[in-house]
Amino acid sequence: MVLRGDKYVGDFIFLEKKSMKAIVCILMGLGLSVSVLYGQKSHKTSVFLMGENEKNYESIKESYRHSLLEVCEADMKKAFENWINLVTSLEDYAKQEGVDINGVKLWLHTFFSEEGKIDHIGFLLKPASKNVNIKELKVLLKEFGKNYTFPIQYDHKFYHYTGVTFPTFSQPSNRK
Repeated sequence: MVLRGDKYVGDFIFLEKKSMKAIVCILMGLGLSVSVLYGQKSHKTSVFLMGENEKNYESIKESYRHSLLEVCEADMKKAFENWINLVTSLEDYAKQEGVDINGVKLWLHTFFSEEGKIDHIGFLLKPASKNVNIKELKVLLKEFGKNYTFPIQYDHKFYHYTGVTFPTFSQPSNRK
């Protein structure tokens, strides 16, 4: 307890400057360790409107040389089933988030890591699509991409480019 004259000022812990520096360094180190640990768990997905930054888009395409069909060993049914699983999962996620994507028609160019995580999603609304808030759609795709893992893993990065329409009437065979 510290008294100044007759007044109570408070309880203080007095530390030397060296001790304070050590404590600050330890706290900063712990904070960095925690951020690195969490950084390894989260996956970042970039989402872009095709046509906005063509140089970046071309650069991404050069890094992903294998198509989903190639990854599925030219098995159209396997590729389709896995793609429809992604699309219906996206549709379910939109409903869960309260975003109405019914009537949205777009081109999707999706780029996957070797582990099946979504690295990038390029999209372009089709002329017949309902009007949609582009920023809201970008957020939806980005958040979905961070959390979704494609059920197929491959030795190389891969991509899939196709048109998508919501609602999805085709369902994966394992879905009821």
